[in-house]
Amino acid sequence: MIKHKKQSLVFILLFLSTWCFSQIELNKKDFKQLIKLSEYYAKNSTLQDKSTIKHLEKFRSEKLSNIIDLLKVFSLRDNGFLDKRYLFKPSYDDLVIWYTLREIRHNAGAIQNGEKQSIEIIKRVVQEQIDKRWLIDNYYAGIGNQILMTIVHDSPNLSNLNFDLSDLNFDLNDYGLETEFEKSSFFLNLVNPFIVMFNVLSSQKEYTKLLSVANKMPMFNGKKYFYYQEFNYLDFEWKTIVRSESYKKTRLSNLYLGIIEHMKAENKINGEKSSLKIYSNSIMSKQKYFKYPYLYISRDLKELYKTKKTYLNNNR
Repeated sequence: MIKHKKQSLVFILLFLSTWCFSQIELNKKDFKQLIKLSEYYAKNSTLQDKSTIKHLEKFRSEKLSNIIDLLKVFSLRDNGFLDKRYLFKPSYDDLVIWYTLREIRHNAGAIQNGEKQSIEIIKRVVQEQIDKRWLIDNYYAGIGNQILMTIVHDSPNLSNLNFDLSDLNFDLNDYGLETEFEKSSFFLNLVNPFIVMFNVLSSQKEYTKLLSVANKMPMFNGKKYFYYQEFNYLDFEWKTIVRSESYKKTRLSNLYLGIIEHMKAENKINGEKSSLKIYSNSIMSKQKYFKYPYLYISRDLKELYKTKKTYLNNNR
């Protein structure tokens, strides 16, 4: 055991001696605290231990301060993480640190093998030139996941949905997002938790409850979520936990499926006219995007387009 600890210490010292070659700068304290924080978060990702905030404070350093604050507000299970401070695009260093937590959390070997494995992962992440689009998407995925976890924490089987975010409006020009992709990533990740609920409630044929969820969603640029159509950036290979795949294929497929379930519920409860409003004002009716989702969705979209176009022409 003593020998193992000595080997780990030597490894850390050797690593620190080459630290100037990394893409972000961490001093000795930052680095040691990042190891501890990453391993703690990997084992306690729900952040629901009674002493979570006390533990997180132990890992604080100058470089980790913003991420510690974010994790603390996550642990409170309220909507504090939707404050502009946390939604504003983080610095590059914060994005890399957050990505490091993700990589260790999803690496079973790091959790089982302890510090040495964690050091290897941290070394790889901070020295690699990681696609900034991956970093940004990973950050806002964390925000989206937290929305879902907060809602499910209050209602584990979605039977009592007391949340209501309808008074929120996310103006995508207010968060330091510089490109169409960055705004799209923000939107897609913050909409995702509601799409998850749409799919669950639709499978249970809880259409009235699904529409209640839709009515409690936040606005984006002053409009309901389905109006958003800004996906004109170049597609790219996106690294998921298990593989790399087309970003637009994965993300737009998910959005399409969510809108389809929403339309189905509107049709069941309020009739076809209400469903058509969603169709006409969303990417459901925009042919230029039909090539991106999974093939079976793309085929359905093309068929639906023909049907709806005929219906709309006959009912003008």
